[in-house]
Amino acid sequence: MEYMIPSKNPAWGDCEPNSDCGLAQIFDFSIYKNKIWFTEWVENNIGVVDTSVPLPFAIDLESKDITLKPGESKATSFIISSQKDIPQMSLIVSYPDNFLNATSTTTSPFKLDSTPKSVDVLITADDDAIPGTYKILLGSQIEDISISKYVTVNILP
Repeated sequence: MEYMIPSKNPAWGDCEPNSDCGLAQIFDFSIYKNKIWFTEWVENNIGVVDTSVPLPFAIDLESKDITLKPGESKATSFIISSQKDIPQMSLIVSYPDNFLNATSTTTSPFKLDSTPKSVDVLITADDDAIPGTYKILLGSQIEDISISKYVTVNILP
């Protein structure tokens, strides 16, 4: 899980005027029972993340590892599930390099109901892909919460 600190100081970042941009400088963390406490040095705030509060949806990967040769593609999928209806949800599909691509035919945003939704993703290594191990981030997000997981992509010589 990743938590974005809501207060950000735009003077400490390379921000455009009137944008939701800036840096939140976390000074310290403390974990006690189900809570993660933190202090923000820039904004002089104290915050807490209560990990006992259930997340509104979950992500399950079909496969955590994929092996490709340059010029090859493989399909994978992930399941988004929720106990309640979520009226507007969008996908997270990110890839690390210009020679590695991940695409989905699922239109975004979409509505999620109590029926799990399967999202198909095609992962492609270009002909000039550099052999190595890479990570592709797959997931979904609503206004305040993003949940994503990494798929490890091994590109063979």
